[in-house]
Amino acid sequence: MEHYFKICNDAMTAVGLIDQGGCELRLDPVVGGKVRLALLASGVRLSECRDTTSVWVTPGVPSRWWLSWKVTGDKCFVKISRMVAKGLAPSPR
Repeated sequence: MEHYFKICNDAMTAVGLIDQGGCELRLDPVVGGKVRLALLASGVRLSECRDTTSVWVTPGVPSRWWLSWKVTGDKCFVKISRMVAKGLAPSPR
């Protein structure tokens, strides 16, 4: 099973999610197994960039992830970081 989400700004929003540079992803699994997370950024005049990670999940044990992105000139940077419980700051991978 795959879930695909597209994040984009619309013409009516002064500062959209893309401009914020990141968002939180919460996983609350109902079945156990291995989950692969992939973050992909692409756009006009940008080279495609991505980050991936895999994690084993247990039913009823939620996890929180920080997805971040940045565009500088014609380059983009993306990162997936697991959020720790204390202060909920991203933890190093």
